[in-house]
Amino acid sequence: MKFILIVYRRLLKVLWERWVNSSGQVVDRNSLIQKYQVNNYSIEQAVSFHGRTHNFYPKKFEKKFGWLNDYKKTQRIDKPFYVNIRNAELRGKRCLAIDCNGSLILESSGNSLGYLLRSGDAKYVMFPGLFKASKSVGSAFSLVDSLSLNYYHWVNDLLPMLEAYEVFERLTHERPKIIIDNDAPNYQYEFLEALGFGSEIFTWTSNRSKVDSLLVTSRRYLQVPSEDPKWAKTHILSKAGFDWLRNRLPRSTKLNKRIYVSRSDAGGRKVVNEIELLRMLEEYRFDMVILSNMKVLDQIQLFQEASIVVTAHGAALTNTIFSDSLDVVELFPERRYTESTSTFYQIAHYYGHQYHVVACQQTENENIIVDIHLVKEIVSKILE
Repeated sequence: MKFILIVYRRLLKVLWERWVNSSGQVVDRNSLIQKYQVNNYSIEQAVSFHGRTHNFYPKKFEKKFGWLNDYKKTQRIDKPFYVNIRNAELRGKRCLAIDCNGSLILESSGNSLGYLLRSGDAKYVMFPGLFKASKSVGSAFSLVDSLSLNYYHWVNDLLPMLEAYEVFERLTHERPKIIIDNDAPNYQYEFLEALGFGSEIFTWTSNRSKVDSLLVTSRRYLQVPSEDPKWAKTHILSKAGFDWLRNRLPRSTKLNKRIYVSRSDAGGRKVVNEIELLRMLEEYRFDMVILSNMKVLDQIQLFQEASIVVTAHGAALTNTIFSDSLDVVELFPERRYTESTSTFYQIAHYYGHQYHVVACQQTENENIIVDIHLVKEIVSKILE
């Protein structure tokens, strides 16, 4: 059985590569602009990252952050845009957009053909005749892609695209269905309710469905070649997209709270010596929280009110988008790929955070052993 599965996957990969390379089968961003009427919104941005927001412990750990050089140049992020595609289809569990010619709209997949293949959705794109189409969902806007079930990607990549929906509604007085995963976590419903889109939620339960009118928006980031040989591209994120999201959600006054975010409920990246770490942090009046126990708006309020956050690397740091002038102490597994914290580096620049990245001894599942004395020195220095 295992042998058959391996052969199937290899065959699917070969067929997928041939399909992708067929002329006109994949509509990338440039082709989308040429093929459809483009509606721009928001602003064009000149992005530069000058000044130092990050400190590394130990200092030599900074050598692993070669991608920092990618942010020294000023980059221009064009205005985002949306298009309205008639007589489209949505296919697969990742809700991929297909136009009336049977071509894949790459923006709908998160611009990653590799993720799409690994998700198993390639078969729905290549062989639609094997899957019966359900009735049309009418007018739709999808917030489902290869990574949409991840909190980090949901907030960073998908929620800022709702500004396009807002502009479209204002101009046309139409409110398309907002499609989310059938097994979407509660925080997705909570975010959409808080942003005023709760009544338009439509859960995706099909593998193939007709769409009379499909609203597709460009991703709100810029991909640039990386100077770090380990990475092909670097993503420059849109501050305007984050600003829109911040402005649509309730604001709270900073109360100088000191927060330790525990990952004791997570599958990995747990702090092995958390009891000792907590004992030290309590001396400085830190409160421990587990975010999975909290509603979205409570998490946002917590980060708005905080002045210092200590936590192991993870999706919790996405919430620093909602903070101003925050000190962050990120406990980072020493062998993990450092590009995974590049988003938090950009957020720190955008909103005036001071960032302290601490290399931690790494065990299984990226669990970490924290140098308590080092973290104590960092916290003491912040509070001076």
